[in-house]
Amino acid sequence: MPWSLCTTLFWDLVLGVWGTASFVINLGVDLWIASQYVLSGRYLWAALVLTLLGLASVLLQVFSWIWLRADPAGLHESQPPVRCLALLHLLQLGYLYR
Repeated sequence: MPWSLCTTLFWDLVLGVWGTASFVINLGVDLWIASQYVLSGRYLWAALVLTLLGLASVLLQVFSWIWLRADPAGLHESQPPVRCLALLHLLQLGYLYR
């Protein structure tokens, strides 16, 4: 394997792990903040945080799905069936496949 390809794969892996870790940490912090609002009796703020969190997550999956479907047919050598990809996006895991 050429050196530049090995380096590129390494950085893809590092950035993928870093991005996923930041996503999970951000999700945890958002849920913690919403729970703190609920515990302090500020239900409207908790609902606002959870609504924005849900909206952002749905939009992320919609854009990921549209982007994946717009890719040329020859771009991916072996792509899972459309049903599997749809299930991944419904389970909020579509960005991990990307």
